[in-house]
Amino acid sequence: MQKELTKNVQATFLTQNLSKTYIISGGGCAGKSTLITFLKSKGFQTIPEAFTHFCLKAEKEARLEEFWRDPSIREPVIMTAQIAWEAELNQSQVAFVDRSLLDSVFFANYYQNKFLPKYLIKAAFERNYASIVFFPELLPEKYFENTAARPQTRQENLKIHNFLRQSYRERGFTIIDVPFDTLENRASFILSQVELNTI
Repeated sequence: MQKELTKNVQATFLTQNLSKTYIISGGGCAGKSTLITFLKSKGFQTIPEAFTHFCLKAEKEARLEEFWRDPSIREPVIMTAQIAWEAELNQSQVAFVDRSLLDSVFFANYYQNKFLPKYLIKAAFERNYASIVFFPELLPEKYFENTAARPQTRQENLKIHNFLRQSYRERGFTIIDVPFDTLENRASFILSQVELNTI
């Protein structure tokens, strides 16, 4: 099954142009998912965070402990789902993704986990996403809350946020920080930067 999966993954990432697909990344409780939902309501193509999708599904099915137990099983499922979702995007139009395949690799590096198959790491590094990555500022302390998909403290999420920023920078991406503001203003800021990037 892994050989077949590898073949399917390679066929997808070698032919897909994601240069108009913009990543929204960062630590937990930065408002990424809310921004993605808002941008979708405005007619943009979007992909939700795959990790949260599967985590909430596991919680609903009372499999949360199992979900967290073995990242060597969990992460390949999440990453291949992300590839499948990205394959459905209209490549000629702007799209926004709540984290990318690269986030999975960077998280593995952050936690010093060595479980990701090489073909998925290769897939992540060969994705030609848009050259800028948006990092919404973490929400103020009073808005912070833990969820099934976000058990870390706010301080830990800040460390993750900074680690991801540095990781994307080292891969040659331009980092654009999105200041804390109203949802509408944050979205307008992102769209203005996308417009500048396509001129």
